[in-house]
Amino acid sequence: MLLPDAPAEAWGCRHCLPVTWASRRYKTRSPARAHGTPTHRALVRLARERRQHEREVRRVDRLLAPEVERLRQTRAEAEARKRKEKRELALALARKVAAHGEVVVTVPPRLRVAEIIATVRRLRRFREKLGG
Repeated sequence: MLLPDAPAEAWGCRHCLPVTWASRRYKTRSPARAHGTPTHRALVRLARERRQHEREVRRVDRLLAPEVERLRQTRAEAEARKRKEKRELALALARKVAAHGEVVVTVPPRLRVAEIIATVRRLRRFREKLGG
C-alpha cells in the first residue's frame, strides 16, 4: 500500500508502514473505515459501481427516449396553443379598444398593512367568541 503523502517508492504492507489507521481501516467493524483516504480496492469498487450506474442510466434513457420525446412534443404543442389563444385574445381586445375609442380602467385602492392586521385581529376575536 502507498500512503497518501508518501513518494511513489514508499510502498509497504499495512503492517510495515508506520501508521495505525492503515491497518484499522481494513477491519470490517472498525469506525476508522469511514475516514481517511479510501483504499485502492475501495476506489476500484466505487469506479466500477459508477460505470455500471452510468451504463444503466444510458440504457434507461434509450428505453424511455420515445416516450419522453412524445411528452415533450405534446407539452410544446399545448404551450404553442396557449400562446396563440392569448395572442388572439390580446388582438381582440386591441380591436375592441380601437373600435370603442377609449378604455377606462378602475384600480381599487390598496389596503394598508395596518388595516389588514386590524381585520385579522377582529376575525380572530370573532372566532374565539364562537369557539369559547
